[in-house]
Order: sequence, then structure tokens, then C-alpha cells
Amino acid sequence: MKALKSFFSQHAKAMPAIWSVTIILVETCIALYILRNI
Repeated sequence: MKALKSFFSQHAKAMPAIWSVTIILVETCIALYILRNI
């Protein structure tokens, strides 16, 4: 139970970094798509 709690706290700390990377990738894909259509 304690190990699970520590895992969740580590995961919660890691989530913002994962989200920021995902958002950057999505924005890059959108930018490339727009540039290709100009």
C-alpha cells in the first residue's frame, strides 16, 4: 500500500512534464500541417 502511494506521488510529479511534451508535439504537428497547406 505504501509503495502504491509513493508510485502515485511520483506519477503526479511526472505528469506535467509528459503533458508539456505532448502539447509541444501537437503544436508542432499543427504548425507543419498549416505550413504545408500555404
